[in-house]
Amino acid sequence: MKRKLLVLILFSICIGGFAQLNINITSTDTYPCFGMRPVLTANVNGGIPPYSYHWSDNSTNSSDTIAPVIVNHNDYSVTVTDSNSDSISAYINFPVDTLHIDSIQIIHHGDTAELIPYFWSNTVVSWTWGWSSLNMPFTFSPFMVIDTVQTTFCLIIASSNGCTDTLCVTSTPVRCCSVSVFPNPATNKLNITLSGKSEIKIFNFEGLLMKSFVANNGKINLDISTLLNGIYLIEVKTEKGIAVKKFVKE
Repeated sequence: MKRKLLVLILFSICIGGFAQLNINITSTDTYPCFGMRPVLTANVNGGIPPYSYHWSDNSTNSSDTIAPVIVNHNDYSVTVTDSNSDSISAYINFPVDTLHIDSIQIIHHGDTAELIPYFWSNTVVSWTWGWSSLNMPFTFSPFMVIDTVQTTFCLIIASSNGCTDTLCVTSTPVRCCSVSVFPNPATNKLNITLSGKSEIKIFNFEGLLMKSFVANNGKINLDISTLLNGIYLIEVKTEKGIAVKKFVKE
C-alpha cells in the first residue's frame, strides 16, 4: 500500500510539473507599407507539446503570412491548443501605412498638360516629380508640364514612416487650335493670332486671373501695360479645345 501511494504521489508531481501555457505574437514588420506581407509568429512555451494553431484568417501554422488591408489598424488573433487540450489565445493590433499612388490623371491644355495624382495616405507625404530618369525633382502638386512631344513623367511619394511608391505616366500632346503670341518678351502691346472666335484668359504664374475676354476675330492687339513684369500664361479656349501659351512681360 505504501509503495502504491508513493507511485501515485510521484505521478501527480510529474503531471503538475508542466509550466502554464503561455503565448505571444511577434511580427516581422510593426508598421508595414502598403503591399507588404508581414509574417506573424506565435511563440509558445509551457503546456504539453505538440501544439495546434488556429489563426483568425484560418491559417493552422505557427507562423502566418498576412496581407493587411488599407485601414488604420489591422487585428489578428491566434488560439493555441496543447496535447492536454488546454488552450490560450493572443491578439495583435498594428497600423498599416496606406501610402499608395492609385493613378495620375492627365488634362491637356494645348501646349501644356496638368498631371493630377490620386493616392492613399494616412501619414505625412513628400513629393518628387521628374522626368522618366527622375533627375529633375519638383515638390508641388498638381504638376504643369510643357506638352509638345510625347514624354514619360514619374511621381515618387514618400511617407514619414519611410514607405515609398512610384508611378509613371506617358503624356501624348493633343492639338486643338493654332495660336501664336508675339513679341515675346513684350512690354506694352502683345499680338495674338487665333484661328477664330475664342475665349481668352490671362493668368499670372501664381494662377491668378488677370484678364478675361472674348475675341471674335483672328488677330488681337492686347494692351498689357498695366501688368507687372513677370511670366504669364494665355489660355485660349475654342470649340475644338484649349491651348495655353506663355509670355514674358518686361
